[in-house]
Parts: sequence; structure tokens; C-alpha cells
Amino acid sequence: MYELMAVFFKRGGRTLDIGCASGRDLAYLKGSGYEIEGLDAVASFVEHCQRNLTDIPVYYDSLPELKSLEDSRYDNLLLSAVLMHLPSEDLTTAIKNILRISKPGGRILISIRNFRETEVVDQKGRERDGRLFSNIPVPKLIELFAEFGAKVMFQEDQDEGRREDVIWHNFVFEKNL
Repeated sequence: MYELMAVFFKRGGRTLDIGCASGRDLAYLKGSGYEIEGLDAVASFVEHCQRNLTDIPVYYDSLPELKSLEDSRYDNLLLSAVLMHLPSEDLTTAIKNILRISKPGGRILISIRNFRETEVVDQKGRERDGRLFSNIPVPKLIELFAEFGAKVMFQEDQDEGRREDVIWHNFVFEKNL
């Protein structure tokens, strides 16, 4: 992911890590010269980042709405292992709002994991660890971004390595000018 950021993100640009969790990527991006902000839907992650990364603004907010964020604010957006944890019915609204907060020409780096039926343990789509996992077909994701004004700049499938049946789908989208 860091290599993709180095190649595709606009250097020094205002960058938001959506689903920043413990702040690992926030710290990396800050150290790489980006004007970085983070947000997470888990209050304890936000509090952890606010305590430990005091020079980085971190907000409590969530997809699909991103209610606290203004339009056309960010040059770069990072969503690492985030979209797959949204309910399927929220995906369209989430993509609209991701593009809403992106500047024209803004870059959006997304990673999603392949769906593995053996990991989903209940009818609501919960995995063993309790997290929701929604299957997002790659063509559908690309189609939705195109529908709302973004093109694919880069796409790859990457074997995880630790678990042989896990594939990460990585994308870089660019919002149309």
C-alpha cells in the first residue's frame, strides 16, 4: 500500500485516512510529508490516535455519510480494508460521499479483501471476529465509481501470503475534473 501511495498520491496533498484504526498509516503519511487527517467509526481508535498522534487531527465519523466533512476537501483518500465492512446497501451512498469530499483530480486508494464463504459464520454476514463482511464484486465497485465520476488509474490483485486463500484487490481511482 505504501508503494501505491508513493506512486499515485499527490505529494504533500491534503490526505484523509478513512478507517484509520490505530493510526499506523497516519504516522507513515505524516512522516512522508502529507497534510494528513484521520477518521474512524470506533471511538476507542479515535481516542487512541488523539492521545498518541497529537499533531494529526483525527475525527469520529463514518461511512456511508461522512457528515462532518466538507465537499472537495481532499487531494488523497485512503480506505484500507474499510468498504467490505459496510452493509451492502450502503455502498452506493458511501462512494457518492467519498467522491463528494474529494477534490477534482483527487486520488482514492482502496483495498478490499476477497469474499470467503468459510469465514462468514451467520446469516447477517458476520465473520468469526464479529465484524460484518460484505462481498463487493470488483466489477461492481469499478462501475459505481465510474457512475459517480471517477476512473480507475490502477488495479491489482495481491495474494496476502499468510493465508493462501486471501486476495487483496487494490485500486486507485481518480475523481474526474
